[in-house]
Amino acid sequence: MAQPCMGVETEDSGCLSNGDYESRRADIARAHRDRTTFTNQWGLAMVNADGAWADAELLRGTAPPGTGVTVGLIDTGIDPDHPLFQGKPVEEITETILPGAVNEDGLSGYSHGTAVASVIAAAPREACAFFRSPSACADFRGVAPGATIKMFAIRLGSAQPGLIYHATSLDSLASTDADGAALYGRVLGENLDVLNLSFGRTGLINVYTEAGLRANYGRAIAALAQADAERKTILVWSAGNSNGELCLPGAPHCVGSARRGTDPRDPANCLSNDPPDCVEKPAGELDARSPNIFPGLMARIPELRGHSVAVVAVGASGVIAPFSNRCGIAADWCVAAPGHNIQTAYFGPLCQRGALLYTGVCGDGGGLTLSSSRAIAPNSGTSFAAPMVAGGLAVMRHVFRDQLSSEELLTRLFRTANKTGRYANRLTYGQGLMDLGAATNPVGELQVVAGGGSVGDSGHPLAATRLSMGGPLGDGLATALGGVEIAAIDALGAPFWFDSSALALPSGGGVSNERRLHDLITPRRKRREVSGYQDRAGWRFGFYKSPVASESSLFDLAENAATFSYRTPGGLEATAFAASGLAHEANESPDAGLALAYRPPDSGLGARLGWLREEDSALGSKAEGAFGRLSADSLVAGVEAETTLGGWRLAAEAEAGFSRIHAGGGMLAGFSDVATSALALSARRRLSPRDAFTLSVSQPPRVESGRARLTLPVGRTRSGTILRRPVLADVAPSGRQIDVSARWRRANVWSGELSLEAIWSRHPGHARKKPELGILAGWR
Repeated sequence: MAQPCMGVETEDSGCLSNGDYESRRADIARAHRDRTTFTNQWGLAMVNADGAWADAELLRGTAPPGTGVTVGLIDTGIDPDHPLFQGKPVEEITETILPGAVNEDGLSGYSHGTAVASVIAAAPREACAFFRSPSACADFRGVAPGATIKMFAIRLGSAQPGLIYHATSLDSLASTDADGAALYGRVLGENLDVLNLSFGRTGLINVYTEAGLRANYGRAIAALAQADAERKTILVWSAGNSNGELCLPGAPHCVGSARRGTDPRDPANCLSNDPPDCVEKPAGELDARSPNIFPGLMARIPELRGHSVAVVAVGASGVIAPFSNRCGIAADWCVAAPGHNIQTAYFGPLCQRGALLYTGVCGDGGGLTLSSSRAIAPNSGTSFAAPMVAGGLAVMRHVFRDQLSSEELLTRLFRTANKTGRYANRLTYGQGLMDLGAATNPVGELQVVAGGGSVGDSGHPLAATRLSMGGPLGDGLATALGGVEIAAIDALGAPFWFDSSALALPSGGGVSNERRLHDLITPRRKRREVSGYQDRAGWRFGFYKSPVASESSLFDLAENAATFSYRTPGGLEATAFAASGLAHEANESPDAGLALAYRPPDSGLGARLGWLREEDSALGSKAEGAFGRLSADSLVAGVEAETTLGGWRLAAEAEAGFSRIHAGGGMLAGFSDVATSALALSARRRLSPRDAFTLSVSQPPRVESGRARLTLPVGRTRSGTILRRPVLADVAPSGRQIDVSARWRRANVWSGELSLEAIWSRHPGHARKKPELGILAGWR
C-alpha cells in the first residue's frame, strides 16, 4: 500500500505531498519550456502556459491541455489539412455574411481564421517534415492543443492601411443588426465552451451611448447576452488595432493638428501610394483609449458582463503593442495577452506586399521554397491576442473538469492576472496580463465544505482537516479511502482534488519506544502500585499507566487517568477512572470508565468486564476539521490464566471489545458496531536468584470488524452546489501487529536492576509494513 500523504491526488502518480507536487509541477513545466514547439511561440512563456500545462497533466493525466473543450471561432474559415492541425478534430461550418465586419490584421487574400485557430489549438506532430527546409521550420503548440475547434466561416472585409479612421455610424450598425442577431444566435446554439471573435467595427466604445447601441443593435446584443442559455458561452473579443490610425483633426480622440508635409511626390505624405493622385495625409492619429464597438459593449451593456472579455495585445517586451487599443472604460472586462509578432499557421498566397510572410523574399530571391501555400508565419494584431485568452480559458475549463460557470472562469482569469508593475495601469491593461499558471493554482486557503450544500457555505481549512488514527484502527480507514477523491474549494470557488486517504493518518506503528522503555524498567504488573495503598485488599488511588493489570488491553487507552479501585479479600476488584479535565496527550485517554475484575486468591484464572467512554475520540482516533467530531462507548471483556510448568511461569490473556462510535458535524456520518481484540502470551523463568528471563508474544488491541459511513465532497456543479459521494469504508486494518520480545533482568546491579530487551514487531501499527526490530536497555 502506498503511504498516504497530506497532498494532491494526481491522475498518474497517486497522492503527492504538497512539496512533491510542486517539485513535479516544476519538472513538467521545465520540460515544456525546453521544447522548441514551446519556445517558438514566445507568448506561451509570458502567460505561464507551461505551469498550467503541468497542472493539467498532474490533475487530468497526459491528455493534451484543453481536451474535451470546444472552442468556436467566427472567422474566415480554416485549412484543416495544415500540418499544425494534423489529426485534430476540426469542423468548419459555412455561415452567412456579416456585413461590414473586418478582420484586424490589415491583410487580405489569406486565411485569417487558420492563423487565429492555430494560436488556440495548434498541435504539431511532423509539421516540419511538411516543408522542404525543415531546419527553418518554426512549428509551435497552441495554448490549448487538446481543444476541439469549430469554425464558423464568414466573409470578412479587410482593414486597409492608410485610410482615414471613421467611427461606424449608428445607421450602419442598424443595417447589420438582423444579420448579426441571426449569426450569433445560430453559432451560440452550438453548445460551445468559448467563442473567439477576432473581428470588429471601427469606432471606440467611448463615443457610443447605451441608448444608441440598444436602439440600433439591440437584436444582436440580445443574442450575445444569451439570456435563456443554461450555460453561457464565453465571448472573447479582440480589442482592435486602431491606435495610431490616421484621423481627421478635431474628430473624437484624434490627437495632432499640423500637416505632415506638403511634397506630393513623397508617398509618406499621401493617402494614396500614387504620387500623381496624392491627397495630403492629415496629421492626426487616433488615441484608441478604449476597445472598439463590439469588444467594448460590456462597458455599456450590463447583461454582457460576466461572460465577455476584450483582449489587448502586448509585445515580447511585455509593453502594450503600439497598434493595440487600450482597455479604457472597459477595464473591468479587459485583459492583456501576447499579440505582436507571434507565430501563426499560414494558408494563402506566398507573397504579401512584396514579402514572403514566413521568411525571405518572394520568387527566387533567396527565400524559402515551400511545398505549397501552407507555412508558418509571424503575425501581429489583437486578432492573435484574443485566441491566447480563448485557449487559456479552454485549459482552465479542462483543469477544473468543467465545474466552473462561465462567470467564475472569467472572474478567475481576471483575479489571477498579473497586476504588478506596468500591468497595474488599468486604463491600458485592464485586469492585467493573463497568467494561466496562476489561474490553475489555488487562490487563498482551500476549504472543505462538509455540512453545507453550496460553494459559499462555511467550510473547514483543508490544512486542519484530518483523521488521526489510534492504534486499534491502524491503517484501516486510510486503506479503505485510498484512491477516493475529496474536493477542496479555493477562495474563488474552484475545486481542487485530493486523495481522501491523505487526510486519514494511520497510527504511527505499534508502541512508542518511550512506552516500551517505560514498560522495561517498570513492569506492567507493578504499574498499578506507583502510588496509593499497597495492601491486597482495600482502597487504592493513583495515576497509573493503565487502569487494569493487563499486558494488552483496550483499557490502555486510559493511560494516566485518575484511578479509584476497591479490592475485596476474595479477589473481586472494582475500578473507576476518569481523565476529563486532566492534562493528557490527545487521542490517548477516554474521559471515564468502569472495570470489574475477579481474580480469586491462589487461582490462576481471572476475568474482567469494563466500559470506556471517550468524549472526543474513538478507539484513540481523533477527527478534526471537516471530519467533524468522534466519541465512543466501548464494552470490554477479557479472561486470563496463569500456571507453572517446568520452572516457567506461563500466562495468557485474551480480550474482546465492542464499540459504538458516534460521529457528527462533518464528513463522518456514522459507524457500524466495531469489534476489537487483544492477546498476550508470556513465559517467565528465573535463571538465578539475580536473573530472570521472559519471552512474550502479544497482539495490541486491533479492530477486527466494522465500517464507517462517510459523505465526501467530490466536486461541484456549475451553479455552485457541492457534489457529494457516499462511501462505506471497512475500518479493519490491513495488517495484524504481532510483537515478540525477549527480556532479561538482573538484580543488584549498581544498587538497582538492569534490563535488556529485544523486540520484533510484525506489521507495526496493524499495517502491512516492514517488520521493526528494537533493542532496549534500562536501569532502575
